[in-house]
Amino acid sequence: MRTTLDLTRELVEEAMELTHIKTKTELIKTALESLIQREKTQGLQEYFGKIDLDRFLSRSYFHRSIARESTDYGKS
Repeated sequence: MRTTLDLTRELVEEAMELTHIKTKTELIKTALESLIQREKTQGLQEYFGKIDLDRFLSRSYFHRSIARESTDYGKS
């Protein structure tokens, strides 16, 4: 998607210098991906303490998952 952005030269130059990214397009893509990941992480942090991860990480659940994977091994 083509778009026009009004960015300060200093901001773009500093970001390119720090990241060693050579093109403005790749710089913007990387910045957007980082922003999205940060926002998703913050969203997940809101669930901290609200769900029981021990249920999913328990030894019995883990062993059932491993057993299921090992029986599926080699099937196509």
